[in-house]
Amino acid sequence: MISTRKNFSEAVKKYRNSSYLKYLIKNENQWSTFLINLEALIEEYDVVNISLMGFPENWHNLLLKDI
Repeated sequence: MISTRKNFSEAVKKYRNSSYLKYLIKNENQWSTFLINLEALIEEYDVVNISLMGFPENWHNLLLKDI
């Protein structure tokens, strides 16, 4: 149980860290390019399970919000 909770906590931190990048990359074009590249990487490697990294299903829309 503790291991599962720790894994979930670490996964959420990974997504949260990527959402923090949004505030560090102030330029809208650079942020959009980052998201496009991230999405391409995720799609390229079908073994990537974004939920294990703490990403919600609608991660792309959430990170595009308020650009």
